[in-house]
Amino acid sequence: MLWMAPFNFLISSLLTFPLLLTVAEIIPLVGRSPISATHFKRQQLEGGFGNGSVAVFNKGNLQYSCNITLAGREYNVIVDTGSNDLWVKGAPPVTKALGVSATLAYSIGTVSGSINTANLAFDTFQVPNQAYLLASKSTDLDFPEGNGMLGIGPSNSSDILSKLNGTGTDGLPLLDRIFRQNMNTPNFITLLLSRSQDDKISRVPLLDNHPGLLTIGEPVPQYEEILNMPKLKVPIDPLGQQHWQTVLDSNGIIGPDGKPIQTNTGVPEPRDGKPDQLQVVFDSGFSLPQISGPILDAIYGKVPGAKFIESEGLYSIPCEYELNITFLFSGKEYPIAPLDLSINATLDDGTQGCFSHFQKAPDDIRKFGAIDAILGMAFLRNTYVLINFGDFVGGSDRSVADPYIQLLSTVNKTAAHLDFVNARLGGKDTTGSQAPLTGSTGNGNGNGNNNGSVPGKNNGTRRNSGLVGGWWFAICVILGIVAGI
Repeated sequence: MLWMAPFNFLISSLLTFPLLLTVAEIIPLVGRSPISATHFKRQQLEGGFGNGSVAVFNKGNLQYSCNITLAGREYNVIVDTGSNDLWVKGAPPVTKALGVSATLAYSIGTVSGSINTANLAFDTFQVPNQAYLLASKSTDLDFPEGNGMLGIGPSNSSDILSKLNGTGTDGLPLLDRIFRQNMNTPNFITLLLSRSQDDKISRVPLLDNHPGLLTIGEPVPQYEEILNMPKLKVPIDPLGQQHWQTVLDSNGIIGPDGKPIQTNTGVPEPRDGKPDQLQVVFDSGFSLPQISGPILDAIYGKVPGAKFIESEGLYSIPCEYELNITFLFSGKEYPIAPLDLSINATLDDGTQGCFSHFQKAPDDIRKFGAIDAILGMAFLRNTYVLINFGDFVGGSDRSVADPYIQLLSTVNKTAAHLDFVNARLGGKDTTGSQAPLTGSTGNGNGNGNNNGSVPGKNNGTRRNSGLVGGWWFAICVILGIVAGI
């Protein structure tokens, strides 16, 4: 998760979401089977296939988690590419307190406790004496025991690593420990996020879907083509707040009208890329991707009936209006499924409608790094991501290679369109007769200024590990949104 909130979806907040699953209701993903007779049905996988792979569970498209084991006790932890440390609530049977306390600070809350070590199991990988934070106190973060967060971002900003520096205890994050003790394991991870739906809205199974998996050192068998995709350089953040980030192509977003959207970086003198290339971060803990006002306008502002909600940085649009956009990285196209461009929701005042799944970034986004946009869950559900740590593996005394990211599109456009028709149009395709886009770009303050306030936005302390969280959490909790498709 990037900045703003530690995660977009507190467990205690699930009571506000009758359509979403509680922790006890999370079940493993669909078992491995041949390709369905339905032409667009993707092959399904077992939750994990061994060799360092685990199932990634999906809570209403707003939170993704996996299971780890500490000293024999299983924990369900949020998978977060935007932070660096592991913390859990509830002590494992055997754990060693190091006498070092720490507080992980977020914009809307904190997690405090003692830094401990315990033997950790991640599928087939066994890591002795893994350092983690045993949470004993939290502010504005109410997690039940047996839950926590697994940060899998670059380790150079790890709070635990910093606290344990010079103590003689290895404070490296989990993935760095795995790579260092398994020298024959390629030092990359892959992440595949699934898409869920609410049967109360549509009982037709999604056609454009895939399982949720996190792997270490090898790709998911059906998606090995990712190894042949362009290697996107991970630039060193000049502000010292390293993320899994790269550079979008010049004017690298194709809008709903089929034309490139003009893009301009706001990063002064970027080390990589040209002025018309955005510096973007991939964050699995961020529900709503964050983009600038002009880009938000270009995507949603021309939709007939669209209204910009300034206080939330979101557009409301007709639920039945289908949009399509595509991102470009190194000349490759990455389309976004229509169901990931808007979300069907009910506000606490009873107002029901659809809202943009992409949100206006805050004006001070570069306070958290040399970045222009945060591509969170609504983007990542449409791609399979490989992150090669390269020289970012902490504690290594040898030069490996530069880190890089590879992306593989997982979207079948025809299937994604049919999913929209089934979910939003009751199975009757009327998109061919939908009103054309207007000539206006809407009223979304395209100059990037937003004088409204976003619930949950706080200019206070954020995690030093970088961007953590997202506004969607705040919107859900404060406005009482019930999320569906």
